[in-house]
Amino acid sequence: MARNVTKITDLIDPEVMADMISAKLPNKIRVTPFAKVDDTLEGAEGDTITVPSFNYIGDAEDVAEGVECGTTKLTAGSRKAKVKKAMKAVELTDEAVLSGHGDPVGEATNQLGLAIASKVENDCIDALSDEDADGRLKYDGSASEISYEGIVDALDVFEEEVNGEKAMFVHPKQVTTLRKDPDFISADKYNQQVVLKGEIGMIANTRIVPSRRVKEDSTTNCYLNPIIKLETEQETEDEASALTIYIKRNVNVETERDTLARKTIISVDEIYTTAVSNDSKVVLAKFLKKKIKLAPNLEVPSQDVTWLNKKISDMIEPGAIVDENGNVKATLKKVEGFTDFSSEPFEQSGYYFPFSLTVTGSKMTFKKNGSETKKDIAFDKDIIFRTEKTDTWEVLVDGASVVKLNFANVAFAE
Repeated sequence: MARNVTKITDLIDPEVMADMISAKLPNKIRVTPFAKVDDTLEGAEGDTITVPSFNYIGDAEDVAEGVECGTTKLTAGSRKAKVKKAMKAVELTDEAVLSGHGDPVGEATNQLGLAIASKVENDCIDALSDEDADGRLKYDGSASEISYEGIVDALDVFEEEVNGEKAMFVHPKQVTTLRKDPDFISADKYNQQVVLKGEIGMIANTRIVPSRRVKEDSTTNCYLNPIIKLETEQETEDEASALTIYIKRNVNVETERDTLARKTIISVDEIYTTAVSNDSKVVLAKFLKKKIKLAPNLEVPSQDVTWLNKKISDMIEPGAIVDENGNVKATLKKVEGFTDFSSEPFEQSGYYFPFSLTVTGSKMTFKKNGSETKKDIAFDKDIIFRTEKTDTWEVLVDGASVVKLNFANVAFAE
């Protein structure tokens, strides 16, 4: 009598897993409704593509009878995009696969697909959020938080004659502000017209989609919110889509057997690149993050001020702030040979944070990580702390705590 033996290879089929992951990817990527997938690179040589962007030749002109029509040169810009490989792998023991506890193979398939989708999604948002890209349409609303009026002004950058359908990606922290706007139309009032996954509402024919992937500009304390045209205009149906995902090789799943450990390694990869393929269909709007309440009793000096023969701009990047909870949000620069700061050699290099007290007194005490470093020294409103990421500082003036500083969220640049 023949025995029916279940083998690991019966349960882990790379081709089946690849097909399943490929099928799931569109549902896991929120940009799919406006991102064109181009697979013409499959089998082609090279790892860099040129994305063309044709310029409009201008409107037709009146020409008198019998007069030759002049010609116009068709011009185009372009940008380079390098093809890359995204990859992820998991390891399953035979016991895990055969135990029957849950579905480890199915879970591996799902999570590998999610990992690839998430990477593609990040790259799409990166492409849309590139402020320095040639030809990028931009709206600077950095003076105020996101609002109906701000979004409408950003949409006008498209210079449309007819307000076509669009999508706008916002950070989840911007959602509350929008929902409180009386002109925001919540998705539950659409009558089942929701188009995009995660869509929460609409403003001026623009679908609002929250995403944690929305970029932040730390220098200006703003969010970068891409707005994308979703529809193709009837008179230009052949024009390029706003964003294209170029596939060099679609999802590929491979397995490797570790016979001594009785384990199977499952890896998945996709070779692709993403690029904005039509600049006229993308506007990158910049809106102020929720206004931060600043810490009392201190202020950060301006960049052009010099303390101890060292310019403030040599110590910190512009835009440094301290919030009401004492959290320092700044980028500190590495300083070498700061001899005027201390006579001790080990304190002459490192990261320094300068600030001025806006209170007055006669004596002050410094505490670092809860322990006193200097006590009852003569009051001086201008202070520089040499600090590290794990440090907390406190300043007491005449026995009363006036400033607390936490550097956990600070960027320390080399």
